[in-house]
Amino acid sequence: MSIRPPDRDHRVVNVLLALATANLIAVMVTGGFSLPLGPYRIGLHSTSRSAAFVAVLAIWRVVWMRRGTSTKDDLIAWTKANASHLTLGAIVLVALGLRFWGLNNGLPAMTHSDEQDVVGHTIDMLKRSSLDPQWYHYPTAFMNLLLPSFAVYFVIGVGQGLWHTLADVPADAAGFYLVARAHSALLGTATVWFTYLLCRRAWPELKDARAGLIAAVLVAVSFNSVRSSHEAVTDVPMTAVATLALVAIVAVCQRGLRRDYVAAGLLIGLACSTKYSAAPLAGSLLIAHIWGRWPDRVWSMDAVLGFAAIPAGFFLGSPAILFDWHIFLEHVGWLQSFAGAATPEQAAGRFFEMVSHALGVGFGWPGALLSAAAMAATLYRPRREHIILLAFVVLSLTAITHSTHRWFPRYLVPLYPAVYALGAGLLVTVADWVERRWTLRPIYVTLALVVATIIIAAPQLQSALSYDYLASSQP
Repeated sequence: MSIRPPDRDHRVVNVLLALATANLIAVMVTGGFSLPLGPYRIGLHSTSRSAAFVAVLAIWRVVWMRRGTSTKDDLIAWTKANASHLTLGAIVLVALGLRFWGLNNGLPAMTHSDEQDVVGHTIDMLKRSSLDPQWYHYPTAFMNLLLPSFAVYFVIGVGQGLWHTLADVPADAAGFYLVARAHSALLGTATVWFTYLLCRRAWPELKDARAGLIAAVLVAVSFNSVRSSHEAVTDVPMTAVATLALVAIVAVCQRGLRRDYVAAGLLIGLACSTKYSAAPLAGSLLIAHIWGRWPDRVWSMDAVLGFAAIPAGFFLGSPAILFDWHIFLEHVGWLQSFAGAATPEQAAGRFFEMVSHALGVGFGWPGALLSAAAMAATLYRPRREHIILLAFVVLSLTAITHSTHRWFPRYLVPLYPAVYALGAGLLVTVADWVERRWTLRPIYVTLALVVATIIIAAPQLQSALSYDYLASSQP
């Protein structure tokens, strides 16, 4: 007997679950914070109430899916049918916990100097009722994303007696920094799901979800990703948008539909509007177009619309630039003075510095070996989907190594989804080959993949847990 309800009812339950989840997140990010207390904490009463609401709806969904059946076999069958989704949900919850644990690290002091620029200018935008920060060392998409939550937080603060007017809000108000960090943590968690989608899209011949789940695990526990998700800066938000852009770019190469081009262009522009260093995505889109259309259909209206959507997406995220060109050009010109200015010796030194970091806490030596093997395999047997991901990685590393600006480990965060998608797919491909070669039972291969994932993820998880513990122990 079918255990699926009619499609309309199925959609209604899913919409209610989405609304309940949004309610839970909203409570945690805004009303759930106990404003008069320091350091700021999540209000347990309101959060638990929303969590109970989500749990009730989730149970309702399971019961609704199984209506008309009552046997244990039906539940087992439903669990098996949804095993990959349940596993992905568990991975995302682990990622969420790693990114929210110790989120108030150092407050009211700041642990990252750029937080003061991002949050301080957003508070100033709120006070001036403007989308123009008059500061463009970073583009403004993330600041604009923060504005609605900052407005809600201000209203709550008025109700708690923390301030009476916007003029009373100090530029270093710790609560605003915590709200901004919560956005970064949520977007860092969303990147885990986006990595799963990217891996599934990049390896269409792998019919099951194992590769996607492995890639999601590796991004979920990545030390640099976890640490950067605790900071109210633009690296993690840009990574989330850039990962979605890569999904759309791979779709351009595979299907070449007009909507794929437009979606890819808009997402590339929005990623660049979050942080300028997402620009190498445009190179990946060009490769996807040429590879998918060569030689007969290289010139097409679809490509024109796709590349035209890049500036549209950029100005959608940073609309004030259209009216404040002189400051934008001055600040971007200052940033450009660092690009490509490194001597060959400086570029080589920075490259080996990044390799050393990657073998340490950047990837851990197991993860670094897997990543190197995946990139080598991509060059040895190039496939269009994998070349697109590798192009983004190589172009990004080239920009980093040839810049004279100070290098930070967080610059590697946007590369993790693409690198781990390649690595996880290679791991599962090798496992499938071994299974066919020696006619092994699938359970043995699955256990081997689990063990390999644990070995690769363990160093990163240990570093992430150590960081979270220290962060939560700060006064």
